[in-house]
Amino acid sequence: MACGEGNGNGNANMGNCSRFFPDNIEELLRKLVCECVVLTYRNGNKERVKIECISGDLLVAKEEGNLKFIDMGCICGVTASRETVLDAIISPFDCD
Repeated sequence: MACGEGNGNGNANMGNCSRFFPDNIEELLRKLVCECVVLTYRNGNKERVKIECISGDLLVAKEEGNLKFIDMGCICGVTASRETVLDAIISPFDCD
């Protein structure tokens, strides 16, 4: 079945992703510590960073060798490869 085809009852979402995936952006970002991702900010800007750590509402990221401190409330989206996300969810993080 292709994306958006649904299951015949008008529901295009075939499964319950919450069994596997985090429920919100903050939980997802915590799983992606040590990974390179593209963050989308509330103002629409996007930025590729490596997530170093998260402390409270502060995400610490590395960008071009510099540390960047980002308020979690400014982030509205995360883009990462399927492999990166699945590895982060299945395995505990292991920074190089």
